[in-house]
Amino acid sequence: MYPSIRVLLEMMSRDKAKLEELYIKTDKVLQDIIDDHRNRKDGKCEGNKDLVDVLLKFQQKDSEYLLTDDNIKAIIQLLPLRRQETERFLRLLLKRGMVGEAVDVGGELLKLSNNVISRMIMSKTHMKNDGEAEEVQKLVEDTAELTGKFNASDFIWFLKN
Repeated sequence: MYPSIRVLLEMMSRDKAKLEELYIKTDKVLQDIIDDHRNRKDGKCEGNKDLVDVLLKFQQKDSEYLLTDDNIKAIIQLLPLRRQETERFLRLLLKRGMVGEAVDVGGELLKLSNNVISRMIMSKTHMKNDGEAEEVQKLVEDTAELTGKFNASDFIWFLKN
């Protein structure tokens, strides 16, 4: 093995260990936040509810959507990202409202959703100009059309020809 590769592998293994340690620490902090909210007098502090309190309600047996602690941790970690994109959206509405310009709220909400998803997946905002949101929507529609319509015989064996 080339000496330079050995050095590279050692560096990568050290970085992996550091990343795993960081993950464990972050996971513990987030779990402590969830546990702290869960242990608050069974939700009797009505005036001070926040996002974690609302998400914990989805862990109750009678909830239509069951969230795990890992789901809640992911939502907490992405909160700053969603906040930044929402602030961008609100600044745009304020700016256009101040000059009396019309706003396509549906298009801007689509752009907001696409930006949040893009940042979650690729750490980049891609919807900078007005036409990009429509392009993405058209791309999704075209992809859905190309994949075909739902056909029960594709999934249920006894309906196949």
